[in-house]
Formats: sequence, structure tokens, C-alpha cells
Amino acid sequence: MLEFRGMRDAYRWLEDRIGFFPLFLAAGSQEWQLQMTGYQDQWRRLIGYDSEAERRIYRGKGEFPNCVLFSFHEEDLREGVFIDEDAWWVFICGAFLNYQADQVTDAQVRSIFKKSWPRSRWLREARSEDSQLPVCLLVSSLDLSRAERVWVRNRFTQKRLADMGFENVQVKRLRLPQI
Repeated sequence: MLEFRGMRDAYRWLEDRIGFFPLFLAAGSQEWQLQMTGYQDQWRRLIGYDSEAERRIYRGKGEFPNCVLFSFHEEDLREGVFIDEDAWWVFICGAFLNYQADQVTDAQVRSIFKKSWPRSRWLREARSEDSQLPVCLLVSSLDLSRAERVWVRNRFTQKRLADMGFENVQVKRLRLPQI
């Protein structure tokens, strides 16, 4: 459990830093940006490898998750903190090893938060088709009723969400990235 403690501590550090426990929202609409959400992984059959038995582990029938992807207009997400997701994962992978809050460097903090960037620059990076920067917006809460678009795995879920009052609910599948 040591590695999970390090990850938990890293998220606690982040919560202390920004003042709330965050929900991570991928910013942008390109497919690679949407894949930061993990939505496409609900179609993944191969989920692991048992090294002792030297065999692959696959999801069985009925074991597939049923995830929903909510998309929002940027005007509906005025509050929050932007981060560079790549820098966050570099940081959190270090947290797996030996996280200690007093060892976090100013350079690590700058690479994650890019404090000199105004909101407009973060949004420009997220919108740019040439950008390779994975932008995340951290928020404390979401009003799902304000979603502009809702993607679901299947028609059953589409109907359930429509019955709950959600609009623009579409059955949509994202391709799995090539490994």
C-alpha cells in the first residue's frame, strides 16, 4: 500500500495548494484531449497481465463499465485552477516513490500551475489544434444539468439520462489509442 499512500499524499498536497479537493476536467475538444478523461477505456477488453501465470487478463461479459462524458461551455466553468496534466503526472509519479511535502520544488510547482499564464492563454492552448499541452481545469464541483453535450455508452443509458432531463445525450464511442 506504500504507493497508494504516496498518491493520496500528492492529492492532499494539491488540495492544500488550491483550497479544495479537485475534480479534473480535460480542456479541449480534440480526440486526444477527450482521451484524457478515460472515457474510451470502458471499451477496453484487455485490462491487465498476470506475470505469475504469464497470461493476459480480459474483461468478461457484463464486466464493462458504463461511463458518461459530460461536456461544458467554457462560460459555465468560470471558477477553477488550470494545470498542465503532463507536469502533474510527472509530479505524482514521483509521489509514488517518496513523497514529502517539503521536497516539492518551486520548479515543480511552476511546471504544474504556470502561474504567469492568464486564463486566456490556458484556453488558447486548449483550443489550438497545434498544441500538445494537455490542459486540465480543476474545479470543486460541477452542475451536470448545465452540460452542453452528454456522451454515453449505449441506448439504454441514453434513455435513462434523457428521462432524467438531460438534453443532447448521444451514444458515442471513442477509439482506443494504439498501444
